[in-house]
Amino acid sequence: MEEKNKVSDILMTLDRLALEYKSDSVIVIEDSILDCHKKIGEWIEGKEDAEFVVNLTGGTKIMSIAAYEFFKDYSSKMIYVPIPKNEFIVPFPKKRPGKPVKLDLRLSVIDYLTAYGLTVVNESHLDSYREEAIKRKELSEWISGNYDNLKNLLKWLCEILRTHRSNNQFIFKDEFLGASDEEKQLLSKLNFDYKEGSVSKKINKSEIKYLTGGWLEEFCFVKVSELVGHGIDDAVIELQIKNRLGRNNEFDIMFRGNLRCPADILSLRLLDTFQNFILI
Repeated sequence: MEEKNKVSDILMTLDRLALEYKSDSVIVIEDSILDCHKKIGEWIEGKEDAEFVVNLTGGTKIMSIAAYEFFKDYSSKMIYVPIPKNEFIVPFPKKRPGKPVKLDLRLSVIDYLTAYGLTVVNESHLDSYREEAIKRKELSEWISGNYDNLKNLLKWLCEILRTHRSNNQFIFKDEFLGASDEEKQLLSKLNFDYKEGSVSKKINKSEIKYLTGGWLEEFCFVKVSELVGHGIDDAVIELQIKNRLGRNNEFDIMFRGNLRCPADILSLRLLDTFQNFILI
């Protein structure tokens, strides 16, 4: 735990959640019951009359056994959090175990990643990405519903704009001949000027990202977000994270929830409205 900075990661998450706590660390040899008892015995001096709640979930199996054996002589309350349930059980006394107790705290995506030692690089931008996706919800749904009639135009726009994804602004001007009614509607919805095959517009960075695949990300994100509170706790879009080695990763969409959430319902909801794509 110490070598992997797990304790500091957990404390950092508690700070993010603005929870009040006091923390002491007892460093033990993880595979030695004798060392665990010795170190805990030193720590507990002067606290013997306190009420102890012992979480047997974490640490090595040896550490859990050592904690149980040590604290059972103090009439301590032993608890265990069974994966993937968001509750803890009180297994002792074994003939009268306590009823499961629900845990009300639900971590956001960022809190969860922080607890695993990952840093969200673009946290300050996530709210604006979410707002843009929600604002363009109807447009993204319209594109998905008419994709077969729009794919030639979308492919054409993407090929031109792909190399300009880092631009803050771009003056778009090119020719697209023989546009279908749906393609003309899309250009109109996007506020492009379209006259006799000539397509033009001054577009910003957000619009460039949207037209180079971002519309699909936003469509899926909105569908996932509709399940928040129904098995999913939180969802983010365009997430950038960094690990301790400085390696970066990007995720179009990331969400978290109970592992027993209805993933089949999520898949059906997406595939039912957007059957031309396979989600991985």
